[in-house]
Amino acid sequence: MKKIFIHNPFFRLIGPSVFGLMVYLLILLAKNNLTDIAQIFSNEELYVSIGLTYISFEILRLAIILINQFPFNSERTKAIITLLAGIILSVSALTLSLKLYFYLRVGFDINISELLIF
Repeated sequence: MKKIFIHNPFFRLIGPSVFGLMVYLLILLAKNNLTDIAQIFSNEELYVSIGLTYISFEILRLAIILINQFPFNSERTKAIITLLAGIILSVSALTLSLKLYFYLRVGFDINISELLIF
C-alpha cells in the first residue's frame, strides 16, 4: 500500500484540530454574525468539536486500512465501498460519542431528532 498523507503522524495530530476549529466556527456562524461569536464562544464546545473530528478522522483511516486488506476487481468498486463504509462507521461512532457526551457530561439523554439537528 502506498504511503498516503492520512497515515502521517503530523497530519493525524494537527488535522483534527484545524478541521474541528473550522467546523465549530461554521456552526457558530450558521445563526449568528461575527460580532456575536466572542460572546457565545465556549472552550468546552470547541474541545468536543475537535474530539469528534479526531474520532471521525481515525474511523475513516481505519476504514481505509481495513478495505485495503481485500482484493477488488476495480478501483471504482474499492472507492465506493470505502466511501460507504467510512460514512456508516463515522456516523455510527459520532452518534455514539454524542450520546455518551450528553448523557455523561451534560446530564440528559439526547433523542434522535436532536441528533439529526446537530
